[in-house]
Amino acid sequence: MTQGSTTRSNYPLKPGASKVGRFIAKSASGTFFLRIFYLGSGFATTLLLTRWLGAEGLGVYNFVISWIVLSVIFVKFGFEDYMTREIAVLRADDDAGAVKSLWQFVFRFMLLSSGGAASIYFVLINSLSFENPHLQPTFLLAILMIPLLCFLGIYRGLFRGTKNIISSQMPEYLFRPAQTLFLVGIMLLLSVPGQPEYAMLITVFGSLTAVSFCILRNPVRSELVQADKKELDPKVWLAGAFPFLLIAGIHIFNQRTDRLMLGSIIDMKSVGYYSVAIQMALVVNFPLVGITAAIGPLIAEQKNKNADRQELQKALHQTTLIATFVSILIIGSLALFGPWVLEIFGEDFDESYIPMLVLAVGQLANVAAGPAGAILSMSNHERLVAIGVLASAILNLILNYFLIPILGVLGAGMATAISMATWNIVLVIIAKRKLGIDANFAAFLIPKPARLKHEA
Repeated sequence: MTQGSTTRSNYPLKPGASKVGRFIAKSASGTFFLRIFYLGSGFATTLLLTRWLGAEGLGVYNFVISWIVLSVIFVKFGFEDYMTREIAVLRADDDAGAVKSLWQFVFRFMLLSSGGAASIYFVLINSLSFENPHLQPTFLLAILMIPLLCFLGIYRGLFRGTKNIISSQMPEYLFRPAQTLFLVGIMLLLSVPGQPEYAMLITVFGSLTAVSFCILRNPVRSELVQADKKELDPKVWLAGAFPFLLIAGIHIFNQRTDRLMLGSIIDMKSVGYYSVAIQMALVVNFPLVGITAAIGPLIAEQKNKNADRQELQKALHQTTLIATFVSILIIGSLALFGPWVLEIFGEDFDESYIPMLVLAVGQLANVAAGPAGAILSMSNHERLVAIGVLASAILNLILNYFLIPILGVLGAGMATAISMATWNIVLVIIAKRKLGIDANFAAFLIPKPARLKHEA
């Protein structure tokens, strides 16, 4: 087969105006059920880990995971989200050769970068001394997570770019939590002593299973075998991925700042209390996940085209409104049943209740804002997203610095909720002013700039 001879039949049909709503609804509903399972298994796993490890052991485990997740963001170099956009654009143009070239480059890049990062971590951890005896062995096992999470990320971007939204989330929301729950349960039944390093080893096995699924279900394998590779400049890809690196890096730092600062300023037990609070509060956000995953490739396909976005806009309004309503119901349930649920973790976990509600309100702001960040990133405005996320991270850092010494776990929750609400409001405004797209149902209150009114 010669370069460029791939026919359109190799690609899924692009959703037309009449199909956009159904595509988003299907993706969001499938994600909803996956998130329900993830929620249930995540709750059960956190409960079992708390019973197995105790508050301090859970704090060590989450402290180490926070550092690894933060490191992986930089190792991935932004290629997860960059691939979602570029794969969608290239497939819309039937450019299988460019898809093959991009995928092979990113795969090799991940091998080198994750291997290098793991080596640096190994040398660094072995050269440091830790006050807690479980920190060093837990860190050493967590090094194995670096390449696994990197490849899981780029495969997730590949699945999303090909509009396999459900498959992109099955490894994280189905296979890994199911296996983790099963193995932790076995450890408890066998009365194996609870150590955070054992929990980390189980997490490594779960991630290995998730990556194996991605390799077996590669959605472009047959196309890449047939296509002729294009010789393209990797510098273009590196330059294009870098803004996504900034966004992801700052965003994950924003997410993990609270736990890292709690562990450094207070103690590991506080990290354990906070981890339970944030795990419960994240339930509020899950109605938005499917919308965000589905909207990315749709926006990317329309880049530089005068496609009719009325159906897309209508679908955004409806889905964001429904997601917000569901999130409000979830917050009500947390407020009502939260004390009883937290008692299951242990008597002293009542300290997680108020921080949980504060974090839940912050997540509600995230849901109500809609997928504003995804809309901007997939429309070549990722630098604006990076600026917004950076401002939020700085605000989060400052608030954590002042509030944690005074309010402890509650202070960390307040800092995260305030910074989250702030940056989501900013992104909704930017999406309306730059693109004329209402990222949520209330964005019509924001006036369009004159140039967009004229284009409309």
